[in-house]
Amino acid sequence: MHPETLLICGARALALSPTAEAWARARIVEAIRALPAGSRVLFGNAAGPDTWASDAAKAAGLKWQRFYPSGDVIDHDGTHAFWMFSAFAPRPRTPEQWRQRLLARDRAMAAALGSMLGQRRALGLLAPWPNADGRRTHGTDYTLRCCRAAGVEVVTALTCPAELGPAGA
Repeated sequence: MHPETLLICGARALALSPTAEAWARARIVEAIRALPAGSRVLFGNAAGPDTWASDAAKAAGLKWQRFYPSGDVIDHDGTHAFWMFSAFAPRPRTPEQWRQRLLARDRAMAAALGSMLGQRRALGLLAPWPNADGRRTHGTDYTLRCCRAAGVEVVTALTCPAELGPAGA
């Protein structure tokens, strides 16, 4: 089997419930265990699914890349690259500026995945309940749409069962 590249993204709301977190972590581990040796995992830097993907990729000894909203990309071997030259981009100050920066980071991850050779896949983990602040950002849906637009043929979205979510969700 040839190495693959897998982008993993997910709703931060999955971290609001221990049972939803366990469900999401299990889906991530399953996806990573199914990868051939030498594969690469791409993810962002948010708490929740990004962190869980990082933990699982490192535990499996796979190559990985973490994309930051600052424009930085850190590789498993310590290589530092940029999807945006952060020295020239002002730091976001408003919620809308942060939202736009995070969407730009999501587009950069999808574009990076689309440019990889070999089998490319994306896995998005969704929560049917809102974040802790009561909002639904739809960032995971957006990232998966960007992956499809980048030519990624295998894009999987899994929704956590609502009964695993926080009480009253």
